[in-house]
Amino acid sequence: MQSDFPHAPTIKVYPNAPHIFDAAFRAYLDLEGHLQGAHPEPRADSYAMAKAFLDARLKSK
Repeated sequence: MQSDFPHAPTIKVYPNAPHIFDAAFRAYLDLEGHLQGAHPEPRADSYAMAKAFLDARLKSK
């Protein structure tokens, strides 16, 4: 598939990080046995990546 965007999207997988890993609450198992909740390392990394992305594109001119 050809894209009209100048850059390919970036996808990063955080192994062992639960769903909604950027949540502010402690991790827990939901009723179906899925791990939900905070995971500090991927949260910090994803916030830093998002900030770098926005800083690079939203600089004041």
